[in-house]
Amino acid sequence: LWAKQSDACRISLEVKPFKNQWVYLACYYGSIKALADSAYLNEEGKAVISKKELLPQGVYILASPSKTILFEIMMGEDQVFSMYADTLNLNASLSISGSIENDQFLAYSRFIGPRARSADSIQQKMKDATIEQKTFYTNQLQQFNKEILDYREKVMTDNPQSLLSLLFK
Repeated sequence: LWAKQSDACRISLEVKPFKNQWVYLACYYGSIKALADSAYLNEEGKAVISKKELLPQGVYILASPSKTILFEIMMGEDQVFSMYADTLNLNASLSISGSIENDQFLAYSRFIGPRARSADSIQQKMKDATIEQKTFYTNQLQQFNKEILDYREKVMTDNPQSLLSLLFK
């Protein structure tokens, strides 16, 4: 859009249905969420975040005009990529192109999301469960944990130098 090819960090955004509004890029700094940059979405809901220098690597947040978290992304060594999201169906619409780190992170997020929701549901059910039911639920939780650990191990084996592997370690 408006970024120069020489920018070390160039993130093209399209966030529907927002237009003529600011969105915010924040990073985690310990338990604090710190503002890293912002971008003004034009009439088409598009903007570019561009910087002459790379942002510190890590997990970042894209926040809405009302400063609520829309989604997280990975900021690795390659910081030239584009993102598309329609907030009316965020999980299905979120796509990031030009970033292998974010392909891996998005795949992991989509893998873990249903398991996390199921685990939360099971933990609620366990509060009023019989001993037999608790054993069944505990086995389900252990299975989810095994699937997640296996997934992480595969990522670390297949991509040992990736930022996601570092995060898992």
